[in-house]
Amino acid sequence: MVPLTLLALGLLCAVTIGYLAQWTGICMVRGVALWETGKPALLIATVFCGAWTWICVPLATVFGVDLPMHRYEPALLFALGGFVFGIGAAVNNGCAVSTLSKLACGQVHMLAAVAGWIAGWTLWLLVQPESMLMRATATPTYAVWLLVAVSVGLTLWAFLTSAEQRRLWLGITAFGIAAGVLTLVESQWSPSSVITDLSAVLARERGGALPSVYRIGLVLTIVLGMALAAWRGGFFRWRRLRLARVALHLGGGTLMGIGAAMALGGNDVQLLAALPALSPGGLIAVPTMLAGTWLGLRLMDRARRG
Repeated sequence: MVPLTLLALGLLCAVTIGYLAQWTGICMVRGVALWETGKPALLIATVFCGAWTWICVPLATVFGVDLPMHRYEPALLFALGGFVFGIGAAVNNGCAVSTLSKLACGQVHMLAAVAGWIAGWTLWLLVQPESMLMRATATPTYAVWLLVAVSVGLTLWAFLTSAEQRRLWLGITAFGIAAGVLTLVESQWSPSSVITDLSAVLARERGGALPSVYRIGLVLTIVLGMALAAWRGGFFRWRRLRLARVALHLGGGTLMGIGAAMALGGNDVQLLAALPALSPGGLIAVPTMLAGTWLGLRLMDRARRG
């Protein structure tokens, strides 16, 4: 049984993750959009937000906890899944984390994106109940030193540039550290992981079980942290529901769910678990997510102009 102090630490990390996600505006879709305007800082910080998880390696040794390694062999499904997820995120105008951030700001139409995500993942499980993806071998020892080099290098870069980029990187660094510590308490805390289990139950997959109350509580606590940041920042505002907007986000969320199911995780899992573990599958999924997001933004822009 997990001690109450660790459960409390997990909730503290969850509210911190939510607050920092809202405060920094971390979002893969927004990062790609800003990159196209010549402002790559947010995209770089978002892609490497898991770099500081190396700090959790010695902590895991102290607490006697095994760090879960989300490592899979390369496969075409990671490329296709990442690309479909990216297009869906562009249509939705929000990735896994920023969908919850916008919901916490009062954009209740984002509930349609969450529903679509569950529906899409469930649909994929009904079509492809048995995963064809193979787990990779253990994370190489040099991965930790690579993460140290990346995290330190990007921190130096942030401090040598503008105060705005320094603030952004420090916020996202704290976000990544909190996410790593939370993984020590509950390895399946991410929204993608919770949706995975919900979809497995809906698809009546063998061995499927509802996520624990604690895991659901962690996701709700993350949303609470996001709402607190929105309230303190003065940008919490209820938006009126419109049928066309609901349909748009439902469609985008469904594509995100299908893509995440194919790639075994949305961008939250890929950036915070797969990339830090140097997963060959994750190294394929993340670039294709970015490519799908870029194409999706282009198509959405053309549709608005058309």
